[in-house]
Amino acid sequence: MAVMLILVGLVIYSLLAMVVGTYFLPDHWAAELGFYLVAGIAWVWPSAKLIGWAARTDAKPLQ
Repeated sequence: MAVMLILVGLVIYSLLAMVVGTYFLPDHWAAELGFYLVAGIAWVWPSAKLIGWAARTDAKPLQ
C-alpha cells in the first residue's frame, strides 16, 4: 500500500512541479535551476515519512 502511495504521489508531484516550472517561473535559467533543484529534493522528506510509517505498521513480529 505504501509503495503505491509513493508512486502515485510522486507522479502527481512531478506533474505539479512541471506545471509550476512551465507556467509560473520567470523565463530565466537561474530561476529554473533553483526551482528544479529544490523541487527535485523536496519529495524525499514526505516519502521518508511514509516509508517510516509503513515499516512501523506493516511489520509483523516473528513467532
